[in-house]
Formats: sequence, C-alpha cells, structure tokens
Amino acid sequence: MSVTPIPSASLWRNLIFNLRYLAPLILQGLFVRQKFWVQLFSLIQHDQQMARFGARLRRRYNADLVYVRLLFTKSLLVLNHADAARVLQESPLVYGPTDGKVSGMSHFQPDSLTVSTGAAWRVRRAYNDAALALDHHADPFARLIAEAVRAACADAGDNLRWRHLDDLFARITLQIVFGKGVKDNSTLIALRKMMRQANRFLTFRKSRHYDAFDAAIRNALRYPAPNSLVSRCPQADALIARPQNQAPHWLFAMRDTLAENTARALAAILADPAVRTQIQQSIQGLDLTQSASVYALTLLEASVQEAMRLWPSTPLLMRKTLTSAVLGRTVLPAGLQVIVPNNFLHRDTENIPDADRFQPARWQSRTDHRYNHLSNGPQVCAGKQLALFIAVAVIANLMQNRNWRLQSPRLSPDKAPAAHNHYRLSLLS
Repeated sequence: MSVTPIPSASLWRNLIFNLRYLAPLILQGLFVRQKFWVQLFSLIQHDQQMARFGARLRRRYNADLVYVRLLFTKSLLVLNHADAARVLQESPLVYGPTDGKVSGMSHFQPDSLTVSTGAAWRVRRAYNDAALALDHHADPFARLIAEAVRAACADAGDNLRWRHLDDLFARITLQIVFGKGVKDNSTLIALRKMMRQANRFLTFRKSRHYDAFDAAIRNALRYPAPNSLVSRCPQADALIARPQNQAPHWLFAMRDTLAENTARALAAILADPAVRTQIQQSIQGLDLTQSASVYALTLLEASVQEAMRLWPSTPLLMRKTLTSAVLGRTVLPAGLQVIVPNNFLHRDTENIPDADRFQPARWQSRTDHRYNHLSNGPQVCAGKQLALFIAVAVIANLMQNRNWRLQSPRLSPDKAPAAHNHYRLSLLS
C-alpha cells in the first residue's frame, strides 16, 4: 500500500480550531451543561462557524484527514464519513478512549463501559446489553412514562417549559433505573455535583460525594425493585463487570442527555406543520400505556433521530489509537488522538442533501453510519433502543395530552439553526 502523507494545519488554523471547537466545548460543559454558556453560544450560532471551519479546512488542504493540535496534543481530525465509520467500526479494539475521557468519567463512573477496552469491555458490554434490553419491561416502562407525563402536564398548566421537562426526566430516570415509586433524588443530585467537578477535566481528588453515591447504587443492586433496570442486571463476575459503575452512566445519559435530545425533538416536530400533523394523526386513539403503541410510532422515532442528527449532544467523538492503525491510505502510530467532529459531519452540506433541513424521512432505517449521535459500530450506545423508546413515549404522551404549540425557541424546519437552546423551550396549549 502506498502511503499518503497527512497534512498538518498551520499555527493560525490550529488557534482557530482550539478557539472554535475546544474552548466552547469546555465552557458549555464536558459532562453536564452550563446554562449561561449554552445560551451564549446558541445566541451567536457558534456551531455554524464550526461546521464552516471543517469544510474550509478540508478544501484548504484537499484532504479528508488533517493533523491539528488540541491544546498541545497532536490529533487527527477526520473530515469524511467513510473514515469516521472505520474508526467507530474498529473501536474499542483499535481505537480506545482518550486519557482525558478516562480521567473525567472515572470521577463519577470508574470502570464503566464507556472507558473500557479489551476483555473488560466485552464483559461490561454484554452486561449492559442484558440490563438495558427492553423485552418484557417495555409495558411497565410505558405505563410509568404515561403517568409521569400526566403529572408534568398538570404541573405545567397551559405553559410547559424546560424546567417541567427536566423534572419529568428526573422522575422517569429514577423510576426506570431504581423502580416505580422511587422519589428520593439524592443519587441524581450527587451525580450532577460530581459531573460538574469532572467538567474541570483536570486532575482532582476523589469527590466527597462519591462514597455515599456508590453505596446507594450498590444497595439498589443488592435489593432491586421489580420492573427496574437494576432488577434486569444479569449475574456476572463483579470484579470484571463492576455493575455499580455501569448504572451511573444510565442515570446521566437518561437524566441529562436524553432530556435535552427530547426537548429539541419536541420543538422541531411542533415547528414543522406537516410532521406535526402526521404524528398527531398517528397517536390518535392509541393506548400509550402499551409498548406496542409506542413501537408503532415510526415517524416519531425518526423525528427524534433527526433532531439528534441536527444537534448531536456529543459534538466531538474522541478516540486514541491503542495500536498502529490504517486509516485512508495512511498508517497511524499507536497513542494518536483521533477526533470525529459530529457537528461538522452531520451538517456536511457538500455530501449530505438538505443537511440543514429537519427531514425525518431520511431515517428509513434506524441506523445510518454517516451520523453518530448514538455512536455506531461495536460501541453503538448500549441503551439505544431504550433511549428512543423513552423519548418517543414522552413526546407521544405530551402531544396526546394537550394540543401544544411552540412558543420558543423559534425554529424553521427548512433551515434548522446550528445550535438549539433547549433552556428556552416554552410550549403553550
């Protein structure tokens, strides 16, 4: 194989890359969002500048792979879909978690699936797949979501805002992970505090919140409530599977990430008259306490996926080569940091028709390897089916409960903004 050299970005373009990619990512929060900075960067539509920068970089160097400096670390920026798909397909065997990701996540979920490799990853992946499978838990989950949405609508009255959706997902998360009727949210509070500490992405001491948080998770695993995720946890070698370190990821992915994604999807649906009408017709008369009704809402699920594509909650996927690797026509050394910029690749107007348009019809399949909001390959989100089920059930129940109309943020389905400030969500009925 003839080797193609990879160009390196100039000092000026490296500076722009760090100012436009890294600094906003850190300021908005690596693990839990910082409201002020999210609102600021949404106001100036900073993500649009990031997408344009990726396209300019690719044209400037006439290359799909470009070396950049992420602070002082030499990194490979992947600017085409085929190479991005290969990186994810070879993860975590060839491409593993970066040191920064391991350090940050270990603050609140050490030994979790997302920072694992090798034999430990295989055991923990099987554990998570079994625990997060819906199968016979789908009906109980559908019932508790319907009940939680009714309570949220009653609390919101005729104006549902982000805080109502935020509270709704706190309730749903507690009851799905720990069991119906659980109301003590001390675990969620402690987790969010540790995630804020992890936002610093620097070396820090063990959190004072960790021991009590870990004890609560262990106790829930020891005495699981029926129809909960912890009751689904299979028997495994605890020394390898580390079950108490898998549950924290379920909590923050459902409580924070999924809540934001659902808010964005709901706003996008209500902003598109055609999609809104079709979904309203599809939920008419459905018994949403039955999982079969939720599964039948294929357009609604496609709308959730499309919103995730437009506004990926993980703008940059970070990997590190664990061994030498071949990418494109180049051999990469071990230890090289690799960056897959979702916020650029998902809006790559040169290769994706109507990249900036909210178009659920593009999701004829549940998987499209050009879009990695739930990752792809062996490391595709273990809870993908569960996450989509929850988001679909929440939106369907909200739309069946009231005839909501979007007050803010203002959205155009034909030209979706690059950034979506979910904190401004306001619906009127």
